Amino acid sequence: GVLILMFASGPVAKAALAFSPAEYFALAILGLTVVSVAALGSTIKGLAMGALGIAISLIGIDSILGSERYTFGFVYLLDGISFVPVMVGLFAITELTSMILQGGTIAKTGRLEGSLWDGFWDTFRYPLTLLQSTAVGAFLGMIPGIGATAANFLAYSVAQRSSRHPEQFGKGAPEGVIAPEASNNSCIPTSLIPALTLGIPGGATSAILLVAVTLQGLRPGPMLFTSNPELIWGFFMGLLVGAVMATILYLVMIPWFALITIVRIELLAPILLIITLFGAYANERNMMDVFVAIFFGLFGYFLRRHGYPLISLVIGLILGRLAEGSFHQALMISDHDYSVFILRPLSALIFAICLVLVLWPGVKKRLGRGGAEVT
Repeated sequence: GVLILMFASGPVAKAALAFSPAEYFALAILGLTVVSVAALGSTIKGLAMGALGIAISLIGIDSILGSERYTFGFVYLLDGISFVPVMVGLFAITELTSMILQGGTIAKTGRLEGSLWDGFWDTFRYPLTLLQSTAVGAFLGMIPGIGATAANFLAYSVAQRSSRHPEQFGKGAPEGVIAPEASNNSCIPTSLIPALTLGIPGGATSAILLVAVTLQGLRPGPMLFTSNPELIWGFFMGLLVGAVMATILYLVMIPWFALITIVRIELLAPILLIITLFGAYANERNMMDVFVAIFFGLFGYFLRRHGYPLISLVIGLILGRLAEGSFHQALMISDHDYSVFILRPLSALIFAICLVLVLWPGVKKRLGRGGAEVT
């Protein structure tokens, strides 16, 4: 990811200047389509969860019209539902609920097996997962507003779909660990590309960096590379050194963290539940966030039991606001001409890819039936 940041900043800055709100809207729809189609099970269920995620992202005050949407008179919902408690509920509390009902320990053998280096070398035993997840993270990291979270979930979903043993995901499959980590490691550095070259944060990390750079009296943008090249390359070298130091720290600490997997769920679950609920509360110090986390935890457990992909809901929630903002901006620029989304070549191409992704599973199924009838 750092190497991509170092060598792709210039070319990507030029390419990104050609992107209009229409392209950003198309990219948001593409991200939702890919994760919905890639999710295991019914494509319809994946798209339905994506649509539900977008609907949840629309809760609050309309940024264009200033009207209330889906607030039902609750003041808490005026600012929309915070992303943190939803995430805590859908993944932490949903998983804790499953663990409590299942009982036992996370490590089914009751003892630790293998070694640290086995896990290290597993990364290179799955080169396809490593490369495709790195590519997903690097590409989405360059798109402002999407961020590492969406990239990680998308990489995980793509890896699950392409795996020979997708049923092992969520049960300790090495590919399920490699995919989001590879995506995250490439996404965060590349999210700095639009931040440094255009002054547009690609995610939370790059937004913090922009604030720090601005406080130093510097103006992020293309001129930063020519007026302060020593700062840029010093920053790049700092990222490389940081990656090496983090790797050493992980190798030292992971064996101790692994011991948690042999603690019985009855002892572990209450502690984890308190920590997760505190995390939901600490985000904005609002008790309503705790109730939202609990609701989405139980809701997520119900959805997972019935085969609905939670990842699609999360991606819809993340990309919903980006899609809405870009949609309104494109219409305002084009004087409310909806043809702007199909007349611009790049956005038309992206929408065509979305259509192919949605129709391909059905076409593939029909072709398979046709081949079977012929034989």
